[in-house]
Amino acid sequence: MLSLAIRMLFRPFACQYVSTSSARLSHMDSIVARVEALAKVAKPTPLGEPRIAKPVLEGIIPEDPNPSESGANMSVAYLSCPYFDPDPLVKETRHAIVNRVAFDLLRQGTMVYSPLTHNLPIDRLGIHGDWVAWKNFDHAMLSRCDRLIVLKLTGWEKSKGVAAEIACAEKLEKPIEWMEIHEEMYQSVSRIASSPYKEILSRLQVVNSEREWDQFHSPKNLAMSLTTETGELVEHFRWVTESQSFTPSPEKLSKIRDEIGDVFLNLLHLAEVLGIDLNQAAQHKLSEICKKYPVEQSKGRSDKYTEFDVS
Repeated sequence: MLSLAIRMLFRPFACQYVSTSSARLSHMDSIVARVEALAKVAKPTPLGEPRIAKPVLEGIIPEDPNPSESGANMSVAYLSCPYFDPDPLVKETRHAIVNRVAFDLLRQGTMVYSPLTHNLPIDRLGIHGDWVAWKNFDHAMLSRCDRLIVLKLTGWEKSKGVAAEIACAEKLEKPIEWMEIHEEMYQSVSRIASSPYKEILSRLQVVNSEREWDQFHSPKNLAMSLTTETGELVEHFRWVTESQSFTPSPEKLSKIRDEIGDVFLNLLHLAEVLGIDLNQAAQHKLSEICKKYPVEQSKGRSDKYTEFDVS
């Protein structure tokens, strides 16, 4: 079974509508040959089950009622969407949105292969294949899918990749479905893609999603949590002198660091939920401070600006 499963996934791709004469595919062919060699010697465990780890999506993707028929008879859709744009932010946003759409479809029980989700992280590890190299691979994958789903993100009709995938699906006589989404519903995904804190936000999103905590994260609750965490930070400075507050012990400093992390995560999460760009908010506030506290009136003073003599 393992040999069959590997062959189903990795046997040399052949799409009569895509030229495979490019030298770029020779390396992929050699990889396929090695995988097939491994498939010949792969043996099942004594219990007869393939030596394949349980999928990480267990509990998200509905369990197959006929596990013995999994693999060869599984219905998989190919999810197409535009990617290239001169603006790097547009590309990052499209990547983030299609990842989320693929996740939503999987959660609903629709098995999908998203080339952008699969290829881009691998490409960024150092392959750096051009559009033609990935097109050959993608069209081969499309030939193994049951249908094509075109995600009609803004600009899809101008995408060479989407057009080529539609043409390939038509020649292969694959059903084509058109998927429209309200892109504004994915604003949080777009904000994360453009945020300088996107790695932290993405990880925070995964942590909350896995634990089903999003239901508790209203702006009110996050603001209250921020106040609580700030109080816990302040507690470490209670009853110490001004000079002592600059030189906490290593143990105390470690605890302070943890509390600052809590405060930052709560503030970052609150801003993300409300659609506030922290960098822009901070820059705007600094401009307001400069206006309210002119240097000539505020230098060396801790008074509030309302106490300044404006006569």
